[in-house]
Amino acid sequence: MSDPFHMLFNGFDSPMFSGSPYIRQPFRPGPMFMNMRGSNFDDFGTSSVHQFLAQNRSLPRSYYSTRRQFDDDDDSSEEEEESWAQREAAIKQEYKRRQALQQQKEEQERRRRYIELESKRQQIIEEQKQAQREAYRQRLLQQAAIREREEVAFKQQEIERQRLRQQELEQQRIRIEKQREAELQQSLEQQDAIEESDQESQQLIEEQQIMKDRLALYNMKERPVVGDGNCQFSAVADQLFNATKFHALLRQKVCDWLRSNKNFEIGDGAKLSDFLDTDSFSSWNKYVDYMSTSGSWGDHITLVAISNMFGISIMIVSSIDEKKAGKAGGVVFIEPENKEVPVKKMIYLSHWHERHYGSLIVQD
Repeated sequence: MSDPFHMLFNGFDSPMFSGSPYIRQPFRPGPMFMNMRGSNFDDFGTSSVHQFLAQNRSLPRSYYSTRRQFDDDDDSSEEEEESWAQREAAIKQEYKRRQALQQQKEEQERRRRYIELESKRQQIIEEQKQAQREAYRQRLLQQAAIREREEVAFKQQEIERQRLRQQELEQQRIRIEKQREAELQQSLEQQDAIEESDQESQQLIEEQQIMKDRLALYNMKERPVVGDGNCQFSAVADQLFNATKFHALLRQKVCDWLRSNKNFEIGDGAKLSDFLDTDSFSSWNKYVDYMSTSGSWGDHITLVAISNMFGISIMIVSSIDEKKAGKAGGVVFIEPENKEVPVKKMIYLSHWHERHYGSLIVQD
């Protein structure tokens, strides 16, 4: 059976009607064709109608049977055509209704999918916001931890700085105290030195007066000798050789004699070594070694050695105070121990107490 829609929309000249008895008959459009070509049906088109018929197979059957009856009877009445138009209108109305339902379903599906997608999008946005909030919270926690560590480190540094500052202040206080103590000690020492210098100056003035009086008493005058530590040997050399330059040779001879005469007896059975200052020297040889050094001060032992070496008498005029001099009265004589040998000569020395030896000349 031929498809009525092809007849309605394509006419009888369509190839699918080849050999049909309807081709020889003139084409007579019915109400349905006019209605479907009219303005009310132009919005659907042929493809939409065919799609509707393909999806709803139950509707075209009555339509096909009715259409066959219509094709067989070309002289149908107006009632049949009107009935056919009503059926066409019903089909079109039903098509529109179902198409509206389909569009409504599609719209509902679109809305559902949109709501679902929007929900997923909102969920993703919320998850992103939550992740951002969590990341921000973690950053805040990290920053807080960093600030806390920095504050702890700063406090530790501040404590260390304060400790170092306190230590520095304490050291500075100790230095200041030591400096003040040193300055005070120096001031005291300077004061003592000044007092001692004043005392020495006063003592020197007194000794000079004493020496002047004693030299005048014995009609003597002093010949200057350099105070370089060799003054005793220089004064003796001046007395013996009339030249102080032989003091080194004299020192050597005296030390040689002392080294060989440790047990030399000096009256009443006493030995020369008995007069050794054991607080300063632990042995006789160490004393002799010290005395052999240039610049070492001569003492009473060296004068005894000189007296016995050369067989001479030594007269020593001292600047010592009479109260300290005692019975000697500030004048000391050293004689050689060998009384059988006559004294060859007497030499005269001045002795500034614990400071210096000089050479004296007897005035005519």
